[in-house]
Amino acid sequence: MFVEDGTTLGLNKVIAFSPQGADRDYIQKSNIKSIGGIFSASPGATYKYPILTRVTINMIDGSSFDFEAQDVQNQITWNTGTQTGLNQALSDLNGWL
Repeated sequence: MFVEDGTTLGLNKVIAFSPQGADRDYIQKSNIKSIGGIFSASPGATYKYPILTRVTINMIDGSSFDFEAQDVQNQITWNTGTQTGLNQALSDLNGWL
């Protein structure tokens, strides 16, 4: 997964998401209510990583979009599988607003 501030694409009002760096989906920054994260050092044996670092983007209409920070390939400080990595993802995303 790739996540980027729309300003890098000439689109300053969106955050872009894409599974492989192409075919982007966009979230309008004005539709975002809040951004939060969940860190768990013991997410359970069925989770795909030994540590959970999930980011949730809550929208003003009540919907949400979430993703695992460790799946983000183009933000190397996010995908470390640590609390620090999750904190950096949250800081960057909030800074992009």
